[in-house]
Amino acid sequence: MTNSTSGRRTGPWVAALVVALAAMAALLVFWGGGAAGAQETRSVDLDVKKTVSPATVQVGERQVFTVRITNDGSTRAEGVRMRDPLPSKVRFVKTRTSREVPGSCGIDDRVVTCRLGTLRADRTVTVKIYVKPVVAGSYTNRAYASFGKSSALGRDASEYSDAARAVVEPREK
Repeated sequence: MTNSTSGRRTGPWVAALVVALAAMAALLVFWGGGAAGAQETRSVDLDVKKTVSPATVQVGERQVFTVRITNDGSTRAEGVRMRDPLPSKVRFVKTRTSREVPGSCGIDDRVVTCRLGTLRADRTVTVKIYVKPVVAGSYTNRAYASFGKSSALGRDASEYSDAARAVVEPREK
């Protein structure tokens, strides 16, 4: 084989190398698009679902907000946190997580924050926030989830949220 740019003769190993590289490239495309495909398949995707129970109460009765955070991605999410700014219409009572790690949740300036640690793919962690409404009316409460350290790509953290609507009736006399 002769190199057309230099006129020098190249060995048969160059031709074999070119064929091998072409075969490897074809396999990468077949198996998922190479490096770009690998980044797309290894991701964190936090799904946040928030509910309230009971949805309607009287002033002073207890309500429980349940926040379920599921990692629908294909790799673990490290440093998962949940943040829930409480409306002024409720009084905070307590919070619990399914992880049952003392001190992992706290409240500061009406914002409940929980450090939930690592969440493997296809796993869920649950946070329950107990409140007592102090004013009649309706309100919406939104919770946000984020992750800090991940070895993979994920969506914009602002997309990891959900809200629940509650109704508070005046207390019967």
